[in-house]
Amino acid sequence: AGSAFGRVVPASLAPPAPLRMRARYPLALLTLVAVALGLALEKEGGDAIQVEERYLLYDAKIGEGFNLQKEIFIRAAWLAESLSNACQKNRNDYAKKPCPNWVVVLPPWCHLAHWRVPRGTKLGWGEFFDLDHMNSGRVTTMEYETYNQHASDTVDVIIHLETFTPDTWTPSHKIIECQDSKKFDSQFESDGGRYIGVYSGYCTHIRAQQAVCLATWGQPSTFLEPIIQESGAVSVLVKNLDHATGPYDANYHTFREKMMFSSTIRAHAEDYIETHLKRPYLGAHVRRSDFASYAHTTTTPSVENVAETIRTLITKHKFRSVFVATDSTAAEKDELRKMVPSIVFMTKDFGHPGLNAVVEQWICTLSNMFVGTRISRFTLNIQEERDLLGIGEELTWNHFCKGLSNQTCYKGNWFREFPSSKRRVTLYDSTVKNIQASARSGRAQDEL
Repeated sequence: AGSAFGRVVPASLAPPAPLRMRARYPLALLTLVAVALGLALEKEGGDAIQVEERYLLYDAKIGEGFNLQKEIFIRAAWLAESLSNACQKNRNDYAKKPCPNWVVVLPPWCHLAHWRVPRGTKLGWGEFFDLDHMNSGRVTTMEYETYNQHASDTVDVIIHLETFTPDTWTPSHKIIECQDSKKFDSQFESDGGRYIGVYSGYCTHIRAQQAVCLATWGQPSTFLEPIIQESGAVSVLVKNLDHATGPYDANYHTFREKMMFSSTIRAHAEDYIETHLKRPYLGAHVRRSDFASYAHTTTTPSVENVAETIRTLITKHKFRSVFVATDSTAAEKDELRKMVPSIVFMTKDFGHPGLNAVVEQWICTLSNMFVGTRISRFTLNIQEERDLLGIGEELTWNHFCKGLSNQTCYKGNWFREFPSSKRRVTLYDSTVKNIQASARSGRAQDEL
């Protein structure tokens, strides 16, 4: 009676006993998928045993921005690892069966805040990130298009999340009837005994025979892991995973490090640096639009304030050029350039606003010094990338201050012990050393 699945799904719609992967897909196909993903086969008595694969799909509420959705991946990866590890912790319960491996299915990038692209425009994670590096860690990932080729647009179970305000800060959740959830009704409908609903920013539709609705407050493994295990499902879509909090410890660092921009993105940025900027250069992120008009008016400086701060930094650090990533209007850009002629904006179009944005982020990442906009996740992701390179806090964690033109606001990393990335350091060791040497030289001259 207390089961999430017994309470939510009418008996007339309940599916048969959960299908296992071997029953659903031919063994030969599963083997090909496993080989394609580089998955190991467990050995027993000298014979290979096919590892049972299970699939965790997820998305964020429609309209969430790119940089927030990167954080949602961390939550999904953390949950998938917890699900896989649960078997290892209770190995005796599985007898001789191999432990299942939970694969994170990466939702396509479609309708996002700030991109303003036609609905249905779709990009995979490989357009932005180094997928080999993403799969070199503690969890396995798969593009949705690959999943779709083998399983079509279906999952066993949809778990729909929405937020509630608890009486205390203690993580908690409560199961609610899906038919009583207006948010669920706005995204899903019944289709011949199955549920069908939108997925990942209007990218496509997902179908399932079971649905569970949860009002949540807390970390996903706390409440999702037992519900998913109880379902016995091979494939699960956690809808609106942004409604669950993420890890705020070393797990964040581990999964964040795996999201390294692709070699193509990095090459575009480095070519732009070579052809448009002169070192040492200052990188800046100037967020305007909603920040300046209503969202964060108390912390967002004026264009004049930004220009004066940049001039101060140029004078102090002898920067030869300045790259500014911004969502400013054309008029605001003209105003900035009149006040600071050495400012360079992005003028090249890489075919999609999302690609343009991450190229700008990498240009700022490789700058000799960076100053950003407080509260902005675009700024935060640049700062995290610089930490992963080991550039240093003094050259990274600086923000424009409203009302203060002769200094920047320093706000340290919310994870002060953010470790550097061996992969990034290997690739960019000489660049980082040159940035640090330039900073030391500047300080030495100031002391003379």
